[in-house]
Amino acid sequence: MNEAARLQNYYASIPATKYNYELIHYDLEYDNVFYDEVTGACNVIVFKDAMYHWYAMDIKQVVCKIIYSLKLLNTKNNAFWTGIVMHLLTQRIVHV
Repeated sequence: MNEAARLQNYYASIPATKYNYELIHYDLEYDNVFYDEVTGACNVIVFKDAMYHWYAMDIKQVVCKIIYSLKLLNTKNNAFWTGIVMHLLTQRIVHV
C-alpha cells in the first residue's frame, strides 16, 4: 500500500464528531478578525473560504501562514515548526 492510501485510510478511520469536525473558517488571519474593545471579543469576518472540515485544518492554516511569513528569517525554525504541525495533525492529539 502506498503512502497516500495509508494516509487516506488513517484519516477515514477517525470518527467525525461535533468536537473535531464542523464548519471552519479556513482563512483566519489578522485582516479577517476584528477586536471589539468594548466587549473584549474577537469577531471573525469574510467567510468566502469556509467549509465543513476538521477543526485541525483551521489550526494548520494559521500555523502554516505563520511559518510562511517566517521563511525569510530562519529556515531551521521553519523546519522545526513544520515538523511540530505535521506531528500534531498526524497524531490524534488534536482529535477528540
